[in-house]
Amino acid sequence: MILREKIILVLICLLAIGLFVDYNFQIGNEIWEKTIGTPDRYMVMKDSKIGYINRRGRIVIPPQFQDGVEHFTGGIVPAKANNRWGYIDTKGRWVIGPQFRKVDLFSDGIAHVITESRSFGKEGFIDETGKLIIPAQFIDARNFSEGWAAVKPHDKWGYINKSGEMVIIPRFKQAGPFSDGMAVVRMESRWGYINGNGVLVIEQLFDKAKPFSQGIAAVAYKNRWAYINKSGNFLCDFIFEQANNFVEGVAAVKQNGKWGYINTKGELAVIPTFQEARGFSEGLAAVRTPDPPESKRHGQWGYINISGKFVIKPEYDFAGSFNGGWARFGKGRDNIKRGYIDKNGKVVWKPTR
Repeated sequence: MILREKIILVLICLLAIGLFVDYNFQIGNEIWEKTIGTPDRYMVMKDSKIGYINRRGRIVIPPQFQDGVEHFTGGIVPAKANNRWGYIDTKGRWVIGPQFRKVDLFSDGIAHVITESRSFGKEGFIDETGKLIIPAQFIDARNFSEGWAAVKPHDKWGYINKSGEMVIIPRFKQAGPFSDGMAVVRMESRWGYINGNGVLVIEQLFDKAKPFSQGIAAVAYKNRWAYINKSGNFLCDFIFEQANNFVEGVAAVKQNGKWGYINTKGELAVIPTFQEARGFSEGLAAVRTPDPPESKRHGQWGYINISGKFVIKPEYDFAGSFNGGWARFGKGRDNIKRGYIDKNGKVVWKPTR
């Protein structure tokens, strides 16, 4: 009886070990993602090749690509191999083989691609099977946004719908994507904004202009930036040296050589004191401290909250935005190594290159 119990115990132990080993490899990763985890994929590098880890910190796509996206959560995304771009899935399998000179992310099932040569008429749009559904007939083109894509069939820009029909006749010297129902365009030397019917709704008054974000757009005149709302009214005067788009209710701005943040009322939310500043993501923003005077060293990157307080101290040579609770960071000025931290600053993937 004792022998039988020992045998059963050994079998149970072996089963438990087998399940543990299985859990730590591919099937285990899949079970984890479908039950308690997420399908996030984070870029990592080894020997200058790109692969991906999951939220468990396990390599799920071995390093093999020349280039790719930094983070994705499903679907298919661009990857580069043999100097050509294609699309892979969350397991690293080619869904659309590497064949394009350049590609964009899919937007509503359609992606802008540049075919083998950049000569006349080589830019078009594919579906998620790789089929060219809008012929490669454009000199230049942008990806789809809010149902429209800016395209340049000859010397002027216009807009097409997802059927490839020209819905806004080409008449612009430059054209940006639609956002918040409006697109930034240039006809002569100045920029303005059109609506979905191609009607100019904010006059072309600006030397530079950016797309709308959260109902607000950055515009420039005589090398100074300001912000306007969708009615064309100013939130602030032309007082900034640089101005970024609004994200999570604030926008990074540069004033007197330093970066800070303003709110949607045009008021300073974080006083400009930083050498560089990125947009907020998941409640935190990467910022770089000022360069030390009379030193060849550079300031370090850390993360602040919306009050401007450091919650992850500045100690990195590179810092990216948070995605799914992780952010990419870098150590070393030359041959920089990159890893990942969580929102507490804990290293979840040690730096590699």
